[in-house]
Amino acid sequence: MPRKGRKFELDYKWLYNSNNRKYKVTSPAMLYDKVTGEKREVDILVEYLDGSGLNRKIGIECRDRKEVENSMWIEQLTIKKEDLELDSIIATTTRTFTKNAIKKAEAHGVIIERAETFDEKSLNKLSKDLYLDIFFLKFEFTKLFFIRKDRLCNFKDLLKGLNFIEQNELISELKGPLYYSLNPHKVLDNFGFSMEDFYKNNKNNIVFSSRLNNDNNLPIIFKKLDITFIYYEILATPLKVTYPVNKQISVFTVKQNQNKKFKVRYGSDEEYFECGYIDDGKIQNTLKLKDRKYYRYVGMNMCINTIFPKGYEVSVKEDTINVQMLGEISFEKII
Repeated sequence: MPRKGRKFELDYKWLYNSNNRKYKVTSPAMLYDKVTGEKREVDILVEYLDGSGLNRKIGIECRDRKEVENSMWIEQLTIKKEDLELDSIIATTTRTFTKNAIKKAEAHGVIIERAETFDEKSLNKLSKDLYLDIFFLKFEFTKLFFIRKDRLCNFKDLLKGLNFIEQNELISELKGPLYYSLNPHKVLDNFGFSMEDFYKNNKNNIVFSSRLNNDNNLPIIFKKLDITFIYYEILATPLKVTYPVNKQISVFTVKQNQNKKFKVRYGSDEEYFECGYIDDGKIQNTLKLKDRKYYRYVGMNMCINTIFPKGYEVSVKEDTINVQMLGEISFEKII
């Protein structure tokens, strides 16, 4: 059974892992004591390279107790920092510190922090106000007709008249360039839908059509297959996935009571969005989504805890997500 307070340590580790390119985080860590020559445990060890390329070590000691922390703990950590040759040591608690503990910390260079942690259970009331919506569109052909050698045919009939290589070339064109040319935002705009209205439920849908012929830049592959005309109808069906807050940690300076670290996760371990910052205020974010074969990523809408410093915005590289989440177009209704 995990020892009391271990969950708090793991929350802190999770916080620093928000910037794992900069920090190497170990919890717990064992370091040699220069006085005794034995190994001693540190709740969390954070290592990073400074501007000169030197490896720096921060020791973090965590306490999740009912009692207010006094100066005795700070004295112990002052000696621990020296004996373990740490560059700095942080004392963090879910409660607070006595006035004498604060004075001791200031005098001996111990960083003191107060933290608040939340999980899914404790955030039940807040989760309705703090959420992340991710929007997808499923595109599927409902009609697909061609004119080949002056003969009108549907998709199945056309495939019967092509050899194996030609079939693959045709399907690759339909799944590739033609599908990629469908811009979800333009589709919604053309039908006068706002994102908010269209995704109120997953029952809205749009059917749109287009035709291509020799007069409007018919792709080369179609010309190669003697196809002179294409007509298609596509059904666009929405999918909105809502992620509640799963867990969160906020860290405050003790005297000024100002936020200095923050991280929040929406979703679960299998599918989530995480965002947060450590000290320098630079927002870090990570998005992990399940594979939805026939769904195109469209966008997201977040209502994030107001703990974020005023003026900061969470910037997500949606161009990258769009490339990763292109999905496929469905042929189920025409095959």
